[in-house]
Amino acid sequence: MSIFKLSKEAKEYWCAFWVKCLENLASVKVWFFILPFIVSTIIMSILVGYHLDFIKHALEAIVEKPDQLTPILKEMKTITDMFIAWCTFTVSLAGTVVVVREVFKVSKLKALNEEDKENTEEIKKMNV
Repeated sequence: MSIFKLSKEAKEYWCAFWVKCLENLASVKVWFFILPFIVSTIIMSILVGYHLDFIKHALEAIVEKPDQLTPILKEMKTITDMFIAWCTFTVSLAGTVVVVREVFKVSKLKALNEEDKENTEEIKKMNV
């Protein structure tokens, strides 16, 4: 399906959708989530890669000495703990961003409500 074969309304919708996506990416609140998430994901992948490399070499050593399983289990426990900590960090970060977003939304709605009240009072004064 090509964008050029869409109806005018559909093209306008998709253009508005991409504009909204770009506006959201320009938001500081979004980058408060994206940057720590990207950095933590990169660090996590490097650390897990290091531990997986150790496990790979340890598994190769087990072929020669089958009693070497304990270090591998310790490394796998470390990887599990790191992954759980990363998941906790990511969920906490997302929750914080949602809370900040809602706080700003409430403040914005209060300001708009007060502005509407002021405009209504001015209109009433003009009509009298």
